[in-house]
Amino acid sequence: MNTPTELIPRWTSAYLGIPYDAQGESRGGANCWGFFRLVQREVFGLNIPALGISGDDIKALLDAFHNSEHPERAHWRALPLAQARSGDALLFERRSGWPDHIGIALGAGRVLHCIRGIGSVIEPIERLQRHRWQHTYAWRHVP
Repeated sequence: MNTPTELIPRWTSAYLGIPYDAQGESRGGANCWGFFRLVQREVFGLNIPALGISGDDIKALLDAFHNSEHPERAHWRALPLAQARSGDALLFERRSGWPDHIGIALGAGRVLHCIRGIGSVIEPIERLQRHRWQHTYAWRHVP
């Protein structure tokens, strides 16, 4: 039987330990949105365009991705969290009612994300829901 560690994709090791940078979008440092775009581009071949919003306004960025008529939104389909698979977007929402964090689903109930004060890590989705974010939304890219 596979343990959760054995189910984590091998490519993730290249993305662990990237430091948090409030306006970053590179291996040298990234915020959660910049990290999401970096992994989508390098691993999944998706060039997620800039949303025309300051990189340090994560709430506005994720609102544009989650709730708006932004052209990029047409390329993503909402799905039940239980159906999320490696590469899907996971948006996290605190009690505020607005998503304010994004990560990359890995399957096996795990997320790869970049967080202030920590950098990029893999964590169980359940831990994020229990300690930081109340709701989690899954989105899949559709061509």
